[in-house]
Amino acid sequence: MNRRILLALVSALPVCAQPAEQTPVIEIFGGPSYANVEYGAPKAPPATSPSDRRANFFGGQGCFSFTPHKNIRLLGDFGMQSWRPGIQWWSRDTKFRNWQFLLGPQFTKRTKKSTAFTHVLAGVGTTHLTVPSITPVAPGEDNVSVITNDSGFAMAFGGGLDVNVRPHFAIRVLQADYLLTHFHREPLLAGNYLINPLARSWQSHFRLGAGVVIKLYAR
Repeated sequence: MNRRILLALVSALPVCAQPAEQTPVIEIFGGPSYANVEYGAPKAPPATSPSDRRANFFGGQGCFSFTPHKNIRLLGDFGMQSWRPGIQWWSRDTKFRNWQFLLGPQFTKRTKKSTAFTHVLAGVGTTHLTVPSITPVAPGEDNVSVITNDSGFAMAFGGGLDVNVRPHFAIRVLQADYLLTHFHREPLLAGNYLINPLARSWQSHFRLGAGVVIKLYAR
């Protein structure tokens, strides 16, 4: 009887010795980004339609995360999107840029094939308008001047899905965020447009991203 028990324990050892599924300690994401931004409105009537206060921005976003627990990531998220509204300033195009710098927890549900996540982030948002300067420069060079900019509190509520490709790589199929920013600078007039964020307490935006995730494991 004792011999049978010993044999059963020995046969079970390889199973018990198998390591648990390893969780990456560091994950780095990067990819293209789209944002629908509440930005400005034509000053001519009707100027009351919500769609008049929005524009489509394109750029990139990324994040760096540390995993203290299998289902929690501590996240640093950043993004930049830009838009050319077609407004001419001294016969040159203007350009808008929106930046987000956010921190916070991300909650994950991991399986062998994928990682689903949701998060609440807070930090700083920055927006600015740039136009070519009228100051003479060397031939072929563009001197860019910042005309107006503003920074304020920002928050993001969102989530997404990573699909595992290799132990160290995944594809972020989608990250979707609802962004809130608190800009308060007065609107700047150019032609028939209000081209700075609206003079109101809060602005709402929508951001979509996709790309590649690199996973780093502890030894």
